[in-house]
Amino acid sequence: MIRDIPVFLHQKIESEYIIWLKKSNRFVHLQEPAWRVIRLVKGKKTDDAIRKKISLEYGMTTTEAERFIENILSELIAFDQITNEPEAETCDITAAETFNPEIFSEMSYIIGTKRFNVKYQTQRYEYFIHPLFSHFQTKKPKQKVPLELELFEYNQRIFLRKNGKIAGGWALNESHLVKGQVFLDILELLHNKKENKWLAALHASAISDTKSTILFSAQAGSGKTTISSLLRASGLRLISDDFVPIDGITGLVFPFPTAVSVKEGSIPVLSPYYPSLLAAETIRYEALNKTVRFAPPENYELIKNLKLPVKALVFVTYDPSHSVHFEKADTITAFNAITAEAWIPPKSRNIQSFLKWFEKIPCYIMKYSDNDLAISKIKQLFENDQ
Repeated sequence: MIRDIPVFLHQKIESEYIIWLKKSNRFVHLQEPAWRVIRLVKGKKTDDAIRKKISLEYGMTTTEAERFIENILSELIAFDQITNEPEAETCDITAAETFNPEIFSEMSYIIGTKRFNVKYQTQRYEYFIHPLFSHFQTKKPKQKVPLELELFEYNQRIFLRKNGKIAGGWALNESHLVKGQVFLDILELLHNKKENKWLAALHASAISDTKSTILFSAQAGSGKTTISSLLRASGLRLISDDFVPIDGITGLVFPFPTAVSVKEGSIPVLSPYYPSLLAAETIRYEALNKTVRFAPPENYELIKNLKLPVKALVFVTYDPSHSVHFEKADTITAFNAITAEAWIPPKSRNIQSFLKWFEKIPCYIMKYSDNDLAISKIKQLFENDQ
């Protein structure tokens, strides 16, 4: 029997077990009797004792039990395999360190009192980052700033240089990973916290009544930006849009101010509240097949000191067949959806903390077509005691 099974952490959520596989940094969820097999194999019992237990407990012959056990263990081992080549083997870091590209633009930004500069080799790379922080653009300071970033292409890869050293290299179609790393660097600057001090950064929007925050997650085009922007216009605070940092010690949401990406179809709905959208530059992202404009971020002075507990996680969908429909979400489905695009430091301590943190978060589904009713429902959720 296979005994060399992957190193993992686990957390029971409702009737299932969430397993984190350390080598591949992947999550998988198991039910009984698969989890029972894993527990027995990790224990001290002999192969024969394990076969007999599974056979008796689940009404199998010993041959069926042996085959079942081997299938479970083989699938777990296969799932834990790393298929991507290590970055060091696919790109020439040393050559990129000394490469000096021509620069398309150089921008300086200030958020609160924190300054940073970004150099962009091309307009495409400028579009990765600049529209999200253009409202914080300022004149280039004479003195050195604590964060100097440079985005450039070399040998068919995108590189990020941070304070003179290469911070990472990605394939040309991995712009989302590039943006994520830039966000992490800016996040460290804003809150003076290293990457490993964060519990996670979630692909969601965070709206707050200044006492707690509700996170909104959705697939592209599902109405997340529209409802979060309307909630903001109704008097709530937008703590973060699309990138929600969670503190590793307290589990609280920290602010991360970026402009809000608004698709063309939402302009008529949102422009009465954000008139600057009408004159905003239209930007086309060919790789994502979308055209957007950017609404201004929340006033950073109003949110910079907010560190907030999560009241709920709401998965939203614009659905013409429902004025507003609100129900509890399946926790495992919610976990899979939120972790699919989340950044979680791949360390055992962080993963265990994240699993325990998520277990306590109420998850809901909201389908809506009536904006006023949806806003009312979310405000009611803020007022309800959990």
